[in-house]
Amino acid sequence: QVMSQSAQSVIENITSTNQIVSEKASLLQTNDSKANETMKSTCATLEEVVNSSNTHQQLVGEFAMKSLSVVSEIKAIDGKNAEVIKTAERDGKNCSACIVNGLFKP
Repeated sequence: QVMSQSAQSVIENITSTNQIVSEKASLLQTNDSKANETMKSTCATLEEVVNSSNTHQQLVGEFAMKSLSVVSEIKAIDGKNAEVIKTAERDGKNCSACIVNGLFKP
């Protein structure tokens, strides 16, 4: 009967240990699942960051190209304006000379 009680005690201890191991394994599985979901979410977030960065880089590049184009156009317009001013000054001098000659040298 002592052996029987000892065997019963061993069986109870094994059963208790198995239950504890089963609970811990279930917790590990739950934690692993949560970690897996967190990793998936982190990867998705990082992909969004990369896509946003690429889009931002593209937009900044396009803006820089348009800015350079506008600056070139402004330089060209400025050059044409300078020519118009020179022509107007020349024509103004010619016109003044013509008026002076017409009034004072008939």
